[in-house]
This record gives sequence, structure tokens and C-alpha cells, in this order.
Amino acid sequence: MTVAALWGLAFAFQIEGMNHLGPYSFMAPRFSLAVLGMLPLLWLWPAEAVPRDNGWWLWAGGFGAGLLMFCASAFQQHGLQYTTAGNAGFITALYVVIVPLLARFAGFKPGLPVFIGAMIATFGLYLLSFDGGFRMTPGDGLILMNALCWALHLLWLGWVAPRTDVIRMSTIQFATCAVLSWIFALAVEAPTLDAIAMSWRSLLYVGLVATSICFTLQALAQQHVSPSHTALILCLESVFAALGGWWLLNESMTPRAITGCVVMFCGILLAQLANAHNPKETETTAAEV
Repeated sequence: MTVAALWGLAFAFQIEGMNHLGPYSFMAPRFSLAVLGMLPLLWLWPAEAVPRDNGWWLWAGGFGAGLLMFCASAFQQHGLQYTTAGNAGFITALYVVIVPLLARFAGFKPGLPVFIGAMIATFGLYLLSFDGGFRMTPGDGLILMNALCWALHLLWLGWVAPRTDVIRMSTIQFATCAVLSWIFALAVEAPTLDAIAMSWRSLLYVGLVATSICFTLQALAQQHVSPSHTALILCLESVFAALGGWWLLNESMTPRAITGCVVMFCGILLAQLANAHNPKETETTAAEV
């Protein structure tokens, strides 16, 4: 729940940080700070805590996770330019419905309640994002693509986290994302040191707290917990995103949007609670996803 709360508040800081930086120019120092934040852990992490494989799984797992993280973050940063923190938090939370649906291809058999929950969440998304017709705002569409990428990222971690050293894998993940972000920032934007300095508060929170700490805790948890159970806990991120937008950015939501958020949250909880009561799901660890 702590990770969900910290991630939810990060949406507001990400919007604030882009007052001075473009999407890639924000991501580049963010993930560079995340790599720096991992250095003390690399030094302090006890040798006996290193599990299994530090070869292929370490590098392939870290690079694959970093590539998915880059795609998700890029969609998210671009989308946050056109939508609110509250909308972004609730749409991103759809990944907790997407995860069990994708996990079906890995051997899980989600029951009817999961699909009912997905339909309910989709209706909530309509109330939140469509302004009277079948047209999603550009920002909400980008955030929906971000939710798909995060679902794939969570499932990928379910495969690799139990098989390798999570601290080193997370460092490779953040470094991959940082390098890709700097390449795109320098190619299509013009980041300056002054702009980065003006966004220092947002970068410190998102880079060190929401990235180094939270994503590492997630990977550590997924050594022992299945992706769908992880998603159930993290769905509370959407609530804290709305609260963060209200607290830090003075955002408000229309009654229709609030109704959409409530409907989405109910559908998400139904899908995940039904999955939690599926015997196959409760007995399957992340290593078997």
C-alpha cells in the first residue's frame, strides 16, 4: 500500500515538473537519479541475498524491463500534458484488469467475474474520459497505452524477479531507461541545466522515491507474489493520484468524472478480488506466471 500511495502522488509531481521540461527531458534526469539512488543498495546488499542467476536472466531481464518502462513512461509523460493527475491515475489503474487477462495466455484461467469487472471498469473509463460522444481525449488515449505497457512490465517482472538479483536487475532497468530517455531528449527536445534545476523538487521525488525505492520494492515483492495479487494492492495508486492532484495542483473533477472513477475502481476491485479467490491463482507464485 505504501508503494501505491507514493506512486499515486507522483502523477502530480510529474505534471509539475513538465512546467519547465519536455517529456523526455523530464524522464532523462529522472531515471539518471534512479540509477544513482541504487548505488548505495548495490554496495550494501548482502551477498547471501543474491539468488540464482546473474547471467542471462540478469541482463535480459533488466534490459527488457527497462525497455517496457521507457515505453510506459513516454506514453505517461506525453499524456500528462493533456489530462489531469486524477484522470491519469485512474486510467493507469486499468492495468490491474489487463494483467489477469494477459496472464490467461500464460496458463491462468480467469473466471467470469474477472471479465465482468473488466467491462465495468471500461464503462467507468467511458464516463471519465469521453465527453458526451465516442471520442477519447488525446491525453487519456496516451495514458491508456501507458497502462498496457505497465501491465506487460508487471508480467515481465513476474518472470524475471524470482530468477535473478533484483537490486542489480533494477539498476540495469533504470540505466536502460535513462540512456533511451537521453537519446530522445537530445534528439527531439532541448533540455537545459536551468530547466532541470527549476524542476528539482519533482525530479527528486519521482526519481528517487517513485522510481528507485518503489520499483525496487515492487520487484522484491514479485519474487514471492503473483502479478495479479501485486496488481490488486497497487490499484490503490489511482485513489492517491486523485488526492495528489487535488492537494498539489488544485485539480477538481466533475460529478461525471467522479462517477467514472468510482465505477472504474469497483470494476478493478471485482476483477482482482475474484482472481484472489481463484485457487489456481492463489497457489501460483510469480515465478510460474
